[in-house]
Amino acid sequence: MKNKRIMESIVPSRYRISIHPNFDDHTFKGEETIYLKIRSVSRNIELHSVDLKLSDVFCRFKGGESK
Repeated sequence: MKNKRIMESIVPSRYRISIHPNFDDHTFKGEETIYLKIRSVSRNIELHSVDLKLSDVFCRFKGGESK
């Protein structure tokens, strides 16, 4: 069965992940950069996470930046 959560028009090509664990309270903070290949025009980019609090999320494009 095909994974319905992943968009076929936008494909991740590389990830850069940095995780900073806090062993005292069993949590972590981190940063992630996802490099994408855009195969066709899309109005949206969907990112999925489970039980994560996201902050300071933005997209950077070759021609500029959008937050």
